[in-house]
Amino acid sequence: MFLITIHLLPFLSPHYASFGICLSFCCHFQNDDADVSRLTPYSWPDADGPVGDLSHKLDVLMARLLAYCKCFCHPEGVFCLHASTYLFSMLLEIFKRCILPTLGSSYPQFLCFYVCSLHESLYQGFLQCLWMTVESVSVSATVRQSAAAYLGSFIARAKFVPLSCTKTMLELLVQWTHRYVDQFDHLSSGADTTIHGPFYAVCQAVFYIFIFHHKQLLNTESGLQYMQSLNLTRIVSCRLNPLLVCLDSVVEMFATLTRNYQLAFCYTVLERNRRILLPHQGRKHFSVGTLFPFDPYTLPKSGQFIRHIYREWEGSHLSDLISEADSQSEHDTDDEYLRKHRISESDRDRMSGVLLSNSSPQSFSPAAN
Repeated sequence: MFLITIHLLPFLSPHYASFGICLSFCCHFQNDDADVSRLTPYSWPDADGPVGDLSHKLDVLMARLLAYCKCFCHPEGVFCLHASTYLFSMLLEIFKRCILPTLGSSYPQFLCFYVCSLHESLYQGFLQCLWMTVESVSVSATVRQSAAAYLGSFIARAKFVPLSCTKTMLELLVQWTHRYVDQFDHLSSGADTTIHGPFYAVCQAVFYIFIFHHKQLLNTESGLQYMQSLNLTRIVSCRLNPLLVCLDSVVEMFATLTRNYQLAFCYTVLERNRRILLPHQGRKHFSVGTLFPFDPYTLPKSGQFIRHIYREWEGSHLSDLISEADSQSEHDTDDEYLRKHRISESDRDRMSGVLLSNSSPQSFSPAAN
């Protein structure tokens, strides 16, 4: 967490001196109870002693950077779109060159998160940048996977992203996965992260977004019809087998929710996956570095800038569903569940995933139909 900030500083100082901030690791708060969201970079307390642990140093640094961003975007206390766009363009360049390719970054990306919250054109520009990176075949697979992780985590966590934008991005991601399945599923012998890494990153982003937004997505008159139109069953039951690769906790919650809403039936695939090992890796964990880059912001002082725009996980209502699903999965296959709940057999038919021959595409960006 601290290393990425140090890595960022040499890039900031020579090229973006307009930030006008001394990024010193020796500064600290004179008053630990200070409300840093009210501070400006020009009224920052003077340091008069050593700083504590590294997390406190990082907290001070992030608070000062966020305070500067706030002042820069609100000259004379009034929001200025022109100034904000200028600052965002600088931050986006830093993000693409330094943060996105770096594994394990925990906090510097929240500078972009904060500035994006100030205007819809800014978060739209950030999402567009990430989406173009995911699609680009000229970008390394690792960076494309990272971009998909950032995209999914941003949409899941940003309170300021409206439902209409969430649905648009979810459709883009799902349509991309369907085109990928059309291209490679019939050639695949099963899950392989060394070949299809960006595909699994996009699938995990889809699962993650749905977990966070399932209530909003389904709590509309056409919500269920919209989700059914995404045909999630085809994705989870394809031979590429994303349920085998994606993070266990994400798969478990996604499987529980989609079964509860009868959108996809994952448990037959999950049962089969218990007997399958990933080729070449021999283990079931998907490693893309920073899995969820906008995980909870835990720095206390600088967090005052983030808390009001950040969506916390509210998953307590899922505990009963998961417990029920666990008990049912011990006894019921998806076929039995379908019969009990009188679901159409069309969904059950899509669950048949037969393993065929393997292929080795190096990179792929499915073209729109």
